[in-house]
Formats: sequence, C-alpha cells, structure tokens
Amino acid sequence: MSRIPITVIISIILITELSLGGTVRIQYSKQIVNDAYVINLSPGFNSSGYGTSWVTYYSSNNRIERSFIRIPIPDFISPDIASSVTSANLKLYFCNLDNDKSPFSINIHKIENIWQESSLVWANQPSFCDTIETTCVQSASQMWISFPITNLVITWISGSQMNNGVMLCPTIEGWPTQNSTAFKTSENADPTFRPVLEICSPNLPDTLIGYIPSSIAWEYSGLVGNTVSSLAISKDETIFAGTTSVWRSTNAGDSWTDSTAGLSNSKINTIAIKSKDTLFVGTEGNGFYCSLDGGYLWTQKNDGIANLNIHSIIINAIGRVFLATENGVYRSTNDGESWTRVDTGFADTVAESLCFASGGIILVGGATGQICRSTDDGNSWTFISPSQSWGIRCLLRDNSSGIIYAANTWPGVHSSTDDGMTWTMHLTNDFPTSLCINSFGHIFSDLDGVSISTDRSETWTPINNGLVNTNVHSLTVTQDGVVFAGTDNGIYRTVQYTTSMSLEHSPLPLVSHLEQNYPNPFNPVTNIFFTLKNAGFVSLRVYDILGREVGVLLNEVIQSGNHIIPFNGNQFTSGVYFYQLRTDKYMECKKMILLK
Repeated sequence: MSRIPITVIISIILITELSLGGTVRIQYSKQIVNDAYVINLSPGFNSSGYGTSWVTYYSSNNRIERSFIRIPIPDFISPDIASSVTSANLKLYFCNLDNDKSPFSINIHKIENIWQESSLVWANQPSFCDTIETTCVQSASQMWISFPITNLVITWISGSQMNNGVMLCPTIEGWPTQNSTAFKTSENADPTFRPVLEICSPNLPDTLIGYIPSSIAWEYSGLVGNTVSSLAISKDETIFAGTTSVWRSTNAGDSWTDSTAGLSNSKINTIAIKSKDTLFVGTEGNGFYCSLDGGYLWTQKNDGIANLNIHSIIINAIGRVFLATENGVYRSTNDGESWTRVDTGFADTVAESLCFASGGIILVGGATGQICRSTDDGNSWTFISPSQSWGIRCLLRDNSSGIIYAANTWPGVHSSTDDGMTWTMHLTNDFPTSLCINSFGHIFSDLDGVSISTDRSETWTPINNGLVNTNVHSLTVTQDGVVFAGTDNGIYRTVQYTTSMSLEHSPLPLVSHLEQNYPNPFNPVTNIFFTLKNAGFVSLRVYDILGREVGVLLNEVIQSGNHIIPFNGNQFTSGVYFYQLRTDKYMECKKMILLK
C-alpha cells in the first residue's frame, strides 16, 4: 500500500482542526426570490415579474444597474452564535457578461434601510455605507462569484445592525456599467441560480436552508399489491418494510424477501431496530413481536399488555423498550418478556406516537392532540398541549438541530426547539401521518403524496415526479439521502440522493474544492463532497493515521460539477482517517473521525 509522509499528516491535522464545524447554506425558494434577472437591457422597475421586495433592480437613464439583495437569516442562527462565526460568503450567479466591458468591478455595499417596492423611484433609493467588498470580474458566459461579507453577517446575527441586505454596483474603471452586466437569480423559476449565503461556525450544523432540489424523481422499488404501513433502516443499511409480514432489502431496495415465520396475518404498524440481530414490530390487533435473528423468526410477547393495537416503539440508550398503544404507554426492561404500564398522569389513554428528546426525555403523542413529557423514564408525566392539534400521529427528532417535529392529523406540523416544552404550529391544512429527515435537515412528509420542507417546516413543496401512487403511508431515508415511500401498492424510492447538490442544471464551478465530510464523526457511513472545475482523472483515497492507504473510493475520469461519494467504515476500527482528492492540477486532504 502507498503512504503519505507523516509530516504531511501533522500539517493536515493542524489545518483541519481550525475548520471543524458546520456550514449553513441559505438559498431561499420562489416565494422569496421570484424569477428575477437582468439580461443585456435593464428592465428598471416593472410589473412583469422581474422583481420582488426581496430582489429588485434599479436603472436611471439607462446608465446604472444596481441590484438589491436581502436573504433572511433563519431563526435558529441566534445572536449567541455571532461570536463563533468564522466566515460568511454571498455567492451570486452572473451570465452573459459583456466582452467589451471586461474586466469590471462588482462593488458590494451594505444598506442602511429597506426600499419599499411601492416607492421605487430615484429619490427614494436606499442609503448605503461604504463599499464592503470589491471583486474584479472577467467576461464569461456563466460564473458563480463569491463575496466575503463575514463582518456584515456577524452584525446581522448579533442584532447590532438590521439585515437590510446589500447593494451590488458594477463599475468599469470607476464608472458605472451601461446595460451590460447580467446578474441572474433564477432561470424559469429554477432555484439553482438563486443567491446563496454561506455561514460557517463550529456551533452550526451542515445544512441547506430553503433550496428545493427540482430534479428529485421517484422510481418503483417493489412489493406490488402490498400496503406498506411501516419502514425502518438499520445501521448497516438493511431496509425493513412492514405489510402483513416483514420484508427486507440488503441492496438499497433492488429486491425484497419476506419473513412471516411466527407472525400472524395482521398489519405491521411500526418497526424498531435494537441491534443487527434484535428487531421489534408492533401490529394492529396482535400486539408485540420480537426477533433475535435479524428478522427471520418472530415471537409474540404480550405479557402485561391490555390492548394489542400498537402504534409506536422506541428503545432508549440502556435498552429499555417503550410502546404506544390504544391503552396507554408500556415499558419493558427485558426485550418484551414482560410489560409494565407507565402512563400515570397521561390524560389521553390512546397513545399514537413516541420519541426521545435530549437526555432521554420521553415524549408521547395522543389521539386527541395531547403531548406528555417524562424526564424519569416514564415514571411520571407532564401534560403539554400544542394549540389546535388533533391526533399526534408521528413524533420525530432532528438529531443535528435538536428540533422535534409532530405530525398531526389536523392542521399540519408542529415543531419544538426546547425538548417539547413549547410548540409552534406550521399550518398545512392537510393530514400528515409520517415524517423523515435527511442529513441536511430537510423534512419529508406524506402531504400531497410526498412533500419536502427545507426551511424547518415553514413551507412545503410536493415532489411527486415518478411517484405514480401518492397514497403514502410510511417514509424513511438512508444515511446518504435516498428516501423510501411506502404506499398502498408497494414501495418507491428517490432516484437521486436528496443530500446531493449535483443537479443536472447546476452551472459550472469556478474552482475545484474538497469539502468536509458529513456527518463527522460518523458510524459507519459518511458522505464526501467535492467540486471539480474541469472534467478529468480523479483519485479519491482514504488513509489511516499512519499514512497507510486503506481504501480507494475513486480512480477514474469524472465530469465537472458537484459530486457526493459515500464512504462505509464498517470494516475499519474507530479512529482518525484522512481522505485525499487528487487531480492533475489540484490536491487536497481532510480529516474524518470514525466513532463506533
């Protein structure tokens, strides 16, 4: 095996330690930026859809083009994070730049107050401060340009200055350009070209806010004629599907095998995975079943359970199992051999859903919209009621942000940022019953088939291209972002990784770049992201702490653009590893940590 010098490894550790942390990428969708662009001629202000109160353009006597941009900061980036921000960049897409005007400068100014679109006249232009950043631009048919605005974003986050956005002013040798700069925020409402604000901080998760991948499509995965009422994925990426039996796939849904040994012919409402060998299912009318051989043979275990309609199963860190049933909540300390009812103080006896908040706090959702909270392993409960909610059919925690989401049979989705103490309603006027979350924090629900929210449940967009059957009953997502949907006629899966930004309409990148893997630390699967400026031969290799090559992930010709490569560390021991990307003109290496 090949080696990299130990001295190089030491340098890499020092560099990457400084860059550990997350990057929040904010790229709001159509309701914020409405297909605004300028090509060749300035439109000025008009009513033809080329501007909104968020992105507008100004021209005076066909002499000056100025673009005003405001990208809202999400609420979860709170003022206490401001001091930890290491960098912030505004990325804008330019096209059709006039060859006769090259090179020219793009000046960024911060705006002191916001223009009202109803008063868009020269006399009412917003005041702005001195230039924050100046970038020299060469002519090109298309390019992304990054503007560092770290100090400005810190003042926005801290609250010391209002986020009124920035103004772009292109100039040539100190004079304004004349109808030549083409700054595009979208193309036929494709969000790919919308402005992106990137904020880096060790206190932020890696996530993408607001962007909706327009190319998400579905394909049929199997189980024709079956209603798939539950789905679950194990750590080794085995997928389990519940119908009236338990099905499994070990090849990402390409094929399925079923197991009915020991099971009665009843609907599988929920599946929980304790370990590679130990699995649990809850059924409609026949109670709880346990498998100790990975799901091949099942044993019914209902000692102490009064009602055998089981809706949800969760397992805590020390192996205790909790059930949500139509007769309350039950706990077992011996994998279901015996059960104890533990819902004293829980006003709603019909328990629909369960999940853990931080520190092992248990949340239970009831059929009439009540939520109860226990901080002592279910021995006592506190009653909490989200406003105007009906049955809480699903509770789900985003482990990266700590936000808990509740899917209600009406009026939609609630969220909690304080471990279930208080809740915010996000009205959808529909009846969601299932949720799942990918590693970017994007939420998928069974609203209108399948819908996606990239802004923490504020807005939802249907993504049903190829989803022939939109009667969805269950959802789950793999670690690399493939979503599976159980319908009343089998299973569908997304064709693309929903965590990939490598979309077919994405413009060419300016530079090659290797990003930090996510998640990191990981166990056992992580994703490695990189961008190639030009197509060419690419090597992506993994080394251990001693510089020994332990894996080759790529060794072939790759097209330009954004790419995501999964790495499975299942065969490796815990520790520090390095991944190195090499092309004919570029080499970069980063550290990743495997924790088992």
